[in-house]
This record gives sequence, C-alpha cells and structure tokens, in this order.
Amino acid sequence: MDDLDDDVTDVFGAPLTPIQRETSERTAVAFTPTGFEEPCKGCKGRGRFISYSGRDCGQCYKCKGKGKLTFKSSPEARAQGRQRVEAKKVAAAKTVADQVAAWAEANPDAYAWLISRCATFDFARSLLDALIKYGHLTTGQMASVAKCLASDAARAEERAKVVAAAPTVEIAAIEEAFTSALNHSIKRPKLRLDTFNLALASATGTNAGAIYVKQGDDYLGKIKDGRFVRVRACDDATEARVIEACSDPKAAAIAYGKREGACSCCGRALSNHASIDLGIGPICAEKWGW
Repeated sequence: MDDLDDDVTDVFGAPLTPIQRETSERTAVAFTPTGFEEPCKGCKGRGRFISYSGRDCGQCYKCKGKGKLTFKSSPEARAQGRQRVEAKKVAAAKTVADQVAAWAEANPDAYAWLISRCATFDFARSLLDALIKYGHLTTGQMASVAKCLASDAARAEERAKVVAAAPTVEIAAIEEAFTSALNHSIKRPKLRLDTFNLALASATGTNAGAIYVKQGDDYLGKIKDGRFVRVRACDDATEARVIEACSDPKAAAIAYGKREGACSCCGRALSNHASIDLGIGPICAEKWGW
C-alpha cells in the first residue's frame, strides 16, 4: 500500500512520529483485487509474535509471518454480520425458553421429576439438557420419564408401607438428650448404647430430624417420626434392643459405660472412681442433660 502523506497528523493536529507512522501503516485496512487486506491482530501487523515482555516468539501462526490477512468483506460488513448472528442466537434462545416454559406447564410432574433428579441421576440430567436445547422431549424420552415416575411412585408406596409397619419408639428422652448435647455446643453428638451407636442425620439432608442407628460400619436403620425403620441387616433381637435403649438412653449409657469401661457419650476411657462408679463421665452427663 502507498505510504501515508507527510502531512498526516494525530488527533491533536501534531505530525506523526516515525513510530506512530509505522503503527498506522501496519494497522491500516486496504482494498486489493483479492479482498480487504487487514493487519493481523495476533501480531499487530509485524508478522512476528511479540510477547508482553517484548520477547520475539517467532513467526505469527495466524498470518504465517505476512503481517496481513485478507477477507472478502469489509470490517464493517463482518461486524454487522456478527451482530446479526448474535441477534439470531438471542431470538432462538428466547424461543426455546418459551417452548421449555410451555412444556413445563403442560407436563408439571415430568418437569418436577427432571429438576429434582438431575443433580444425582445422569439420565435425568441428559433429558433436561435435551429439553433446554430443543424446547421439548421426544415421544421415546417422554415414555422413559413416565416409566421413571411410575417406578419412583412404586418405591414411595413401598417405603410408606414399611414405615407404617415399623414399630413405634419412645423418643422423648432420646430427643431431649440430643437437644441438650447440641445446646452445649457438641457439633456432632453421638451415643454408644449397647452394641450400636446413634447419631443425628444432617439438618440439611433428606432425612433431617432422623436419628441414624449403626452397628460398627453397618447401617441398621433410622428413627424418625417416632418409628424405627430398620433395614434387612437388623434382626428382630437387635431391633428390640434399639427400642429399649431409646426409651431410657441414660440407663443404656450407664450400662454401656460399666460394661465397656468407656463413656458412651465421648468414647473416652473412664479413669477416675466417680466416673467408673457412675458409668459415665460427669461432664458428658451434664452436657447430655443427665
């Protein structure tokens, strides 16, 4: 391209310095028979890629060292094209969002299932992704959702039957003990009674308010809403002992301490005579309301 005129000035009217002139030449856009020739943005028209520290990193990979790139359309036309593409994307996204909203309104149970299960069930996550992308689910996908809903309903019904058949537990004393422990800043209260231990479920989990029962690493069941819902690993004899211990946790804690020589609340060995005679550490007894 032709050199800039000698009287070219900057925005303040001052003549361009040699460096400014070189920069202007490198950043100028020129029309050629093959299209619009523009300086490469990767190397700023140098043909060499210069790092931020000023180190020459070699030939620019975008322009192959030419310092220029050729386009069929002008920069303004390409900018307008990009704006049109973005506008179409926004319009398409809005349309799909409207379709998703309409689908959710027409299929509330299916949509609620997708939302509730997508975090833990990959299949539900994939269906939700498809819904968000296309605005609807196919007939086959809807059939799969209906099948999952039916399976969940059947399991819920079965769980309800198990809970209804579970034995009742006198939980007033055990709840008072755990409440007292929490009020005394015991973050994760745990009781060792008989051969099993009791611990509170997470306050933010699905079983908030329940008390888990474990024997070693084996989960035996949970106490919730005044019932002990056991699992198959828990036999009738163990179930009876859990119910008895929960009805009088203080007596069960003392019995544990005298048998094991350790405090049922903190698990530490009972070392002084008073603790050994009581079967429980006096500090723990106070914290647990005994």
